[in-house]
Amino acid sequence: MQIDHIFMKRNFLPLFTVFILLLFSFSGCNPVNRTDIQHLISPSALPYLKNSKMIQVSSYDTSGGDMDMINIPAGKKAIILDVDGPGMIVRIWFSIKSPDPYYLRRTVLRMFWDNEQKPSVEVPIGDFFGCGFKYTRYSSQYLGMTGDGFVCYFPMPFERQARIEILNDTRYDLQGFSYQVNYQKFEGALEQDVAYFHAFWNRSVSTRYDSNYTLLKTEGKGHLVGVNLNIQSYDGNLDFLYGDEMIYVDGEKKPSIRGTGTADFFSGGLNFSSGSYNTPFNGLIYKNDSLGQISAYRLFISDQISFKKNIRVTIEHGHGNKLTADYSSTVYWYHMETHAPVTSLTKPGQRIPLRIVKPTGLIEAEALQLKSGGLRSKIMDMSDEGADWSGNRQLFIEARNSTDFELILSGIKQGSYYVDLYFTVGPVYGNADVYVNSVKSGSLSGYSPYLLPQGKIRLEGSPTAEGFINLKFRITGKDTSSNGYNVGIDGVYLTPILSKPL
Repeated sequence: MQIDHIFMKRNFLPLFTVFILLLFSFSGCNPVNRTDIQHLISPSALPYLKNSKMIQVSSYDTSGGDMDMINIPAGKKAIILDVDGPGMIVRIWFSIKSPDPYYLRRTVLRMFWDNEQKPSVEVPIGDFFGCGFKYTRYSSQYLGMTGDGFVCYFPMPFERQARIEILNDTRYDLQGFSYQVNYQKFEGALEQDVAYFHAFWNRSVSTRYDSNYTLLKTEGKGHLVGVNLNIQSYDGNLDFLYGDEMIYVDGEKKPSIRGTGTADFFSGGLNFSSGSYNTPFNGLIYKNDSLGQISAYRLFISDQISFKKNIRVTIEHGHGNKLTADYSSTVYWYHMETHAPVTSLTKPGQRIPLRIVKPTGLIEAEALQLKSGGLRSKIMDMSDEGADWSGNRQLFIEARNSTDFELILSGIKQGSYYVDLYFTVGPVYGNADVYVNSVKSGSLSGYSPYLLPQGKIRLEGSPTAEGFINLKFRITGKDTSSNGYNVGIDGVYLTPILSKPL
């Protein structure tokens, strides 16, 4: 009897301990009801019942009418979503009417998670949805420009709060901005290893010879899921496509991902010689051979690029970075919070695409000797008008009718040159004849209803003296619609005229 009692007591204690541990594992160790996101978004889970509620926030006419859009005044922002979590955005759709030809770059999409002060997404709206050059219809697995709309299906989870803003950096009211944002409202909290969606836009108007173009550089834990890249050459060809991508993960000195060419990176080939295409995960949205422009995308869905400490995503501009070009990019990735914010956007004028391209080696007008003839002049900041002006500046002459001024280029080797003059047109600009070393060689017409870089006029038919070139401008009048006789000069480019062989 005593032996049996001892036996039962010894076995009871371990069984009781196991019971307590099991109870603790189900209640104490995991007290929070977690949401299985995979159960919601995986196509294989479509037949299974969901423990979430779909909610749509939209621009429907709350008065009962049919004006299902909002107006966003110039320079203002609109908050189109501000909801509490936990939840996950699963679809975003926009339609935009704007008189600004560059609204794709001047309208900004911002997203904030869990009441953060700095946005996790801050990207020009055209670039976020795939193309910053122009609206171009295409469709991928997660992004598209379809039927005059913009659509995104990236899942965007949030624990406490989600806010989406639209910033109108154009000079006109956005009188027709329509939107729908769909999100799943969860009953339980996010799982602890769920990362948050991020997107970052970058641009280098003139790439440097000594380094790759950088698409993204960030610290922390996460994984890269997509890239789109817009490139414009300065000489009209596509030789920049010989550049390779190089992606450095967690501080490595040698990239673990090294490519074989830009077209190959986007799963194209042969420098995109067959033209545009789009597939679920990669494509060439836009190609303009005459301007040397391309816009391409790649989504890393089954081939996500994970990082535990940091990541640096770069690409060559031409083989060995031999070419100067205008590169802009959007990178999409998921990142564990919190982390250091990425760089803020540049001002609106510095985001719009180049309308003209200038060769490297342009002699800036503000660096030349000016004989003003008594006219007032100033160096004018043009950064709000675009990135087309060399150094974001021009030489502005407050001219009057029938007046003259001169620009002197010194230190020029003896010989014959084509003289290419880059100037500005606008509502207050006039007309002028241009003389090279006292020989009339061309004329410029300065009026345009909009302030724009005009490109170049070629001045020919003049001998070049040793040591200098004299450019004389004689104001000859103005367009009847112009409000002034002013002249704006960006720069001068000299091309030697080679002697013809006998």
